[in-house]
Amino acid sequence: DDQTYTVDVRAVFGNGLTVEAGYSDYNFDTAYSVAVGTYLSDYAEIQLGYLGSQDTEVDTWAATYHALIRLNDLSNLSYTVSAGYIDADTDDGYMLDNDLTYYFNWNLGIGGTASFSDLDLLDTRTYGLHANYFFTPNFFIDGYVETTDYQGQDNDSNEDSVGIGAFVRF
Repeated sequence: DDQTYTVDVRAVFGNGLTVEAGYSDYNFDTAYSVAVGTYLSDYAEIQLGYLGSQDTEVDTWAATYHALIRLNDLSNLSYTVSAGYIDADTDDGYMLDNDLTYYFNWNLGIGGTASFSDLDLLDTRTYGLHANYFFTPNFFIDGYVETTDYQGQDNDSNEDSVGIGAFVRF
């Protein structure tokens, strides 16, 4: 069993500028992230970000587009697309992450994710389902299940993950 603890902070400024920073503690590594972006409209944002790991020495640079489509007064469709470059100590390649969430109302959303990375020595494919529930606009919980397949020269394996998180907005 592996456990991960993550702390993320996000600030949105009056001019639409967004800044995010994060720290994750894994059983095998620690990682940190930073991203800067801007809102293109009330419902669309673009970001440039960096994710670095301390022990495995993996650096990822990515561009992310996040948007919300209002379907009617209550339901919404949220989607995120990220593409980036991965620079590992002995390997490099690219990554693509996708997320789609349907919000039945302002409180409950259910969605899916698909992530892919293609490196010289290892390829990964991750598929998942998630749900989130907003108790208030500033407090919500999120749960997920996902499976990841690893394919490489010395590694053909898979792993399944289950997670839950609580989020507070200020």
